[in-house]
Amino acid sequence: MKELKKSRSNLLFLSITLTIFLIGGIPAIIFGASKGIVLLLVLGIICTVLGFYVMPICWVIYGERGKYMAVLSSIVNDNILKVENIKQNLGITDAEVKKIINFLINKRYLSGYLFVDNKELKKIEQKKDILITKKCPYCGANIELTDKVVVCKYCNAKFKINDN
Repeated sequence: MKELKKSRSNLLFLSITLTIFLIGGIPAIIFGASKGIVLLLVLGIICTVLGFYVMPICWVIYGERGKYMAVLSSIVNDNILKVENIKQNLGITDAEVKKIINFLINKRYLSGYLFVDNKELKKIEQKKDILITKKCPYCGANIELTDKVVVCKYCNAKFKINDN
């Protein structure tokens, strides 16, 4: 979540800067041309062109990242994992939700989830490190000991690692 917020903040800074370029570039062109200051004229043209062509694109991407933040928040904070539910919650289309989820996974803004059949997300369970494998002293089942106190999955017997 932090990485996406940082990316969005950078886009905001760039968008504001390019807006200022557009606003400042026009007077720089006029002043540079009327006073014969070629460097100011050239800088004014460059700022105006960058502001005119690139600034709208940056603002659009910044706005889209707001949707991305909303989808990510729905998944991580609200634990909404189905595309249908995210779509209804945010009022966007299936295609948009799928596109955003794929983007979030590809850019690694969303980790620990699998996108199954483009319909829902599943949490990936992290396996604990297996310290010892032994047999349950009560039922004989194989047990992977990962904690100091273990409960057998089969007979619900509790015992410590240093027990039989």
